[in-house]
Amino acid sequence: MAQLISVLSRIIVRVSVVWIMKGLLVMKCKGFVVLALFLGSAFLTACGGSGGGGGENTGTGTGTGTGTGTGTGTGTGTGTGTGTGTEVVKITHRLSTASGFSFAVKSGGTLKSWGLNIPGEDVNLQPVFRVVDFDGVGDVSYAYAYNDVRGYYGRFGLMVTKAGEVFGWGHTGLNMGLGLFTHPACAGSQFPLLAYKSPNKIGINGVAEAKVLPNGTTIFRKNDGTVWILAGVISSAGCQGQVDFIRVSDLGSVISLGDPISSNQQISPEFSMIPVVEASGAVRMLEVTSAYAAARISSGGVDVLTAKYYVSEKLNIPPIKKISCARQGSGDAKKYHCLAITHESNVISWGVTPFGNLGDGSLASGSEAPVVVKILSNIVDVAVAPSNSFALSDAGVIYSWGGEALLGRADSTVSIINPTPTQIPGIPPITEIVVSTAANDASGASGNHVLALTKDGSIYGWGLNSSGALGPSGIGSVQKTPTKIIGVDLH
Repeated sequence: MAQLISVLSRIIVRVSVVWIMKGLLVMKCKGFVVLALFLGSAFLTACGGSGGGGGENTGTGTGTGTGTGTGTGTGTGTGTGTGTGTEVVKITHRLSTASGFSFAVKSGGTLKSWGLNIPGEDVNLQPVFRVVDFDGVGDVSYAYAYNDVRGYYGRFGLMVTKAGEVFGWGHTGLNMGLGLFTHPACAGSQFPLLAYKSPNKIGINGVAEAKVLPNGTTIFRKNDGTVWILAGVISSAGCQGQVDFIRVSDLGSVISLGDPISSNQQISPEFSMIPVVEASGAVRMLEVTSAYAAARISSGGVDVLTAKYYVSEKLNIPPIKKISCARQGSGDAKKYHCLAITHESNVISWGVTPFGNLGDGSLASGSEAPVVVKILSNIVDVAVAPSNSFALSDAGVIYSWGGEALLGRADSTVSIINPTPTQIPGIPPITEIVVSTAANDASGASGNHVLALTKDGSIYGWGLNSSGALGPSGIGSVQKTPTKIIGVDLH
């Protein structure tokens, strides 16, 4: 009996030790340390039950998925891990700038605008620099500034709220960008007409992003990944008509809209294009001919006009998550240069560029095949002007390369070409960078200024301050280096 009691005691001690060890067991699985607290026979779990091995992100990130463990057993579960697929990146900016005015979305959801030609003002009044806060439309998450400096297509702004509603205001001409069609015969000397002095709701919902093509056509990306064109027009015999929405087919789920690209106004002023990024990382070009250029189908005193669009085949480039493009000089829309961020957060470049914009250290006039931009890694944002390229690292450092005076350095001149990315000095850590939408407008104007948002909410700018887009100081002059814009902080 004493011997039996001794054996049972040893068994109880061993079992207790095993249970304690199981309770403190630490496993290392796929680069993550998982603390496994097991009860009873739960030791069957290895890597799977505690954290999913697959996620929604490319590279290292936070994802939700399932995994199969190796060890004494297998299990499935959800958690944090390294996965494959499309990385969730910051798609939209808080800044947008055009010739004459700029927008910034404040953290509280209001929109701040500044410049000499803010949308909604009377075009016949003497322009005066102003800073205006727009509110009352909901929690704004995104805004887009548009100005056709020729005056044909208007000057207006768009706001998208976190609820997916869209508001627009400003002057509209031979376009339908605000959801209101104005017949040119009614414009007279007042052209372009003031459509809405204050933000007016446009009849589309569930929107994540909106951009205006150089031909005045507005493109929407919805939260469900579909893309829509505000360009189907039913024009009455009067001055104004109804504008309808057209859904773009032949696209996969779209996660990002690139920068619009215009054609030369002498070649095809009504033609524009925009790159779109699908969830797979593939890129297609959406080419649009505006409704105003469409043949009128008249019936019973009503003219029906519909924009025409074409979706290209997938571009022959690696999967990407963000893209920025610009037309080169006075060439047509097919002569453009692009930068894109790959899933590995490197930068690739391709297209027509006589200014060293490829970023590979060469002065080549371009490349049909994508080349890897030298030096750069861990890039979170890119921006392109006709003669310059910009990239932003996850550490908040801005790099520039190319030619002319937007390099952001004191030695920047029209004659300087720098084909290798170089850090822009004298600016605090940055979270985003944007080039004026004039880079691609229908007038053929070059991208004449740059805005950058710092981590503390300050805004810096450089380039040509033609109409106060860079603030009230030095209007009409060129600012070679980043200068803080006073009075427009987003704290």
